[in-house]
Amino acid sequence: MQLMHTFAELVYFQRQSSKGAKDMAGILVQHQVKDFADWKKVYDSQAALRVSSGMLSDKIYRDESNLNQLTLVFKWDSLENAHKFAQSPELKAAMEKAGVEGQPTMNFLNEA
Repeated sequence: MQLMHTFAELVYFQRQSSKGAKDMAGILVQHQVKDFADWKKVYDSQAALRVSSGMLSDKIYRDESNLNQLTLVFKWDSLENAHKFAQSPELKAAMEKAGVEGQPTMNFLNEA
């Protein structure tokens, strides 16, 4: 089951946290993990890398019927930095270590 409120949450979150800011970007990511607890340890260990790459904030959602199906909502300082991070070898290595299964779905978003 997909989270139907995720986009609305993203729009609300961005508007509340970036009023007056310019060139804000978002990334909506969905992927399956082998084990949420193991994934979360690796995810948390990569926080400094995400922040130094331009991430401003993040939210994690778990599907109600499959707790290892995740939707992540990020606010990024620019689309350029978001794309750069998404293509980085560091992210690829962290995702493999964390047990991400298959190819994630990533949607890059401009703030409206």
